[in-house]
Amino acid sequence: MFDLSDTIREEIVFAMENQEIEYAIDVDSGEIVATELDYEADEPGSERELVDPPYWSSGDGFRLMDSFTRAVGDPEGRNALLAALGRGRGVFRAFKNCLAMYPELERLWYAYKDAAMIKRVHDWYDQLRVARGLERLGPEPEDTDDLLAGEFSLRRYGREYWAQCRELFSRGLSEALDKFPEALVEYEYTAIDKEIEGGKEGELDLYVVEAAAGALVAVA
Repeated sequence: MFDLSDTIREEIVFAMENQEIEYAIDVDSGEIVATELDYEADEPGSERELVDPPYWSSGDGFRLMDSFTRAVGDPEGRNALLAALGRGRGVFRAFKNCLAMYPELERLWYAYKDAAMIKRVHDWYDQLRVARGLERLGPEPEDTDDLLAGEFSLRRYGREYWAQCRELFSRGLSEALDKFPEALVEYEYTAIDKEIEGGKEGELDLYVVEAAAGALVAVA
C-alpha cells in the first residue's frame, strides 16, 4: 500500500478535478494512471491493482462554492458571490471572476477548497487501508468551518469608532429594506444612528467583527 505523501495527494486531487480524463491509482505505488491509455506492465504477466480516485463531480464543486459563500461574513462579498452562483451557465467562471475582485476572499476560498478536497482524499485513503487490514491514517485534516472561523476576530471599540462602521451599517439598511417595510426599517435605523451619534462619549461599547485583512464584517 502506498504512503500518502504530499506529492501523491496533490496528484490525486488533480485527478479528481479533471473531468475530461478518467484516472486510476496504483495501490502499491500511488502512481496515477490514465485508464484510457494502453498500459504495459513492467514484467510479463504482472498485474497492477488499480482503484478509482475519490469521487468528485461538478455538483460537488458547486456545493462547495455554495457552502463557502454562505459562510462568508462580509455582506458585500457574500452577495456578490451569491449572484455569481445564480448565473446558471458559466457559473464556475463567474465565481472565479468574482473572487478576483476580493483578494482576501479569494485566498480564503482556495484554502477552504484545498482543506475540503484533502479531507475527501484522507477519508478515501482510510477506507483503502481499513479494507486491507491496516490502521487509519490518523487525525482528520483541518475542518473547513474552523478554517473560516479562524479568519475573523471580535474587537471592542468606543463610540468614536462609529464613523468607521457607517458603511457597514448602510449595507445592513439596504438588506433590511428587502425584507421589511420601508417605514419600519427607516425608523429603526434612524433611531439607532441618532442614539449612537447623540450619546455621551464613553457610554457606549461597539463590538466589531473584523476579517483577517481588517475589513468590517459585523457590528453590535
